[in-house]
Order: sequence, then structure tokens, then C-alpha cells
Amino acid sequence: MMPFPDFGDVQDNDTALHIALHAIRHGDMAWGCEVLVRLREYICTTKEVKSLQWLLPQVEAALQRYGELGCIPRRSSEPS
Repeated sequence: MMPFPDFGDVQDNDTALHIALHAIRHGDMAWGCEVLVRLREYICTTKEVKSLQWLLPQVEAALQRYGELGCIPRRSSEPS
């Protein structure tokens, strides 16, 4: 498994988003989705303004899109 990209400011987070999407598009759904999940958690935790404004909507859209394909395991509290 590849190491996870570094998160940080909006530029670092944008790079991580693009790396995750590239991995997903090239067949590594599980790893790419895990990066997206961790990136979302990082952005929400740090509340970095530019990432919240510009990147979080893209991360959420990607998770919704690829989550529908079953790449994201459901949490036990989510209905099946």
C-alpha cells in the first residue's frame, strides 16, 4: 500500500485530493477513498478556511460519487 499524502494548507490538501482521485480512476478504489475520508476528517478538524471553502465540497462530492459504487464501507450506525 502506498503511503498517505501529507495534509496541511489548501495547496497540500488540493494535492492530496488529486492524488486520491487519480488512484480511484486508476483502479485503487480502497486506497483513494481512504485518503478522501482522512482528508475530509482533517479539513473538518483543523477548520482551515480555504480548504473548508474550496476543497471540502469536492471531497464530499467524490465520496458521495464513489461511495455509491461501494468503495467506502458503511459505518455500523448507517442503514444498509
